[in-house]
Amino acid sequence: MSTIQRFVPPIENLGLEVPNASGSDIAPRSVVVVNGRAFITIGGIPNGITATVERAGGFRVPALTGTAFAQGDPLYWDAGNTRVTNLAVDSSNVPLPYLGRCRAAKASGIAIAEVDIDQPMRVPRRIVRTVTNAEAAANGTNGQVDIVTGVISSTASQRCTVEVRTATSGRVKTGYDVNDVSLTPGTIRVAGVGSGTQIDENDVVIVTVHPEG
Repeated sequence: MSTIQRFVPPIENLGLEVPNASGSDIAPRSVVVVNGRAFITIGGIPNGITATVERAGGFRVPALTGTAFAQGDPLYWDAGNTRVTNLAVDSSNVPLPYLGRCRAAKASGIAIAEVDIDQPMRVPRRIVRTVTNAEAAANGTNGQVDIVTGVISSTASQRCTVEVRTATSGRVKTGYDVNDVSLTPGTIRVAGVGSGTQIDENDVVIVTVHPEG
């Protein structure tokens, strides 16, 4: 029996039709991943059948323990451990699919999180980069990473949100600058700004490129 439970209905019918080509039946209230986004099945989906999954509403979902979630935190589906986490990448720095936002703060010892599923129809893209030694030594050793976003604009940074995490603990760093590179439209520069806010070798830079409009 699934441990995922709905507790807030969607405001309107916001289902999405998804084919099951996995080779196996999918159980009710399971998480399925489509194009890097995580959804929750309404009923079971037999192999070879297209059915509706939910992309809105509130659910209680198994969650990572040992870490507190704040209200509003983005949460990602960790299929390997069958739970949500506030880390955007796994232990190998592979991006995890976005599921929704934390509806209510969760203490570190609690194994269930309340998640508001809020999947948009237009899909954000994520770019994950591991900082090299040369990048960490740039910008007066504060660290500097240039990332090509694929956005054809001289103001690509306005369509992007950036997160920098340490490689060892996954802790989110703060205090860095995000700017557009003027001579190469579509490229953004993530730079450390001083003592305590450096971007270090093996840090993980996660850029989310949001759809236009």
